[in-house]
Amino acid sequence: MAKLLSRLGVSVIETAPITNGKTDYFLVKSIASAVSGTVVSVPVDILDPESPARSWDALKSAAKPRLQVAVPVSTVQMEYFCHKKPDGILDLIARNVGACAALCPEVEFVADDFGRSDASFLLKAIQTALDNGAKVITVPDAAGNLLEDEFQALVAKVRAIVPEGV
Repeated sequence: MAKLLSRLGVSVIETAPITNGKTDYFLVKSIASAVSGTVVSVPVDILDPESPARSWDALKSAAKPRLQVAVPVSTVQMEYFCHKKPDGILDLIARNVGACAALCPEVEFVADDFGRSDASFLLKAIQTALDNGAKVITVPDAAGNLLEDEFQALVAKVRAIVPEGV
């Protein structure tokens, strides 16, 4: 399937995170070695300090590798999923993005649940990711809470701090 997607010109193939030991590891490794013109993106487990190295080991043979760091930035998800306050989340972002950037040439930071985040915290989170090596920033409104003009305004704020080329 990955080979077909690559031949169709799909720009990014995002795999599942490596959570099931050898099965997931070898699946990512197989996709990475089978695809040449497409970015292969692997999410890391932000709560497992070994995840960036394990994910990179499976991904490193890809022609266009990308490690993905998805961190919740809304208060409700920060506390529910990570059991952390905003300062703890910023440390989590810095640690994970930095670890991934030390291994992989392209790191994506995903500001999960950005639509329900405090705008000033969102910008701090993105700046932390940029400062630690993120080259791709993704801001999904997965909950679908924002109206078009609200989404546009928030993306404009994010775009204002993101350097050209990111």
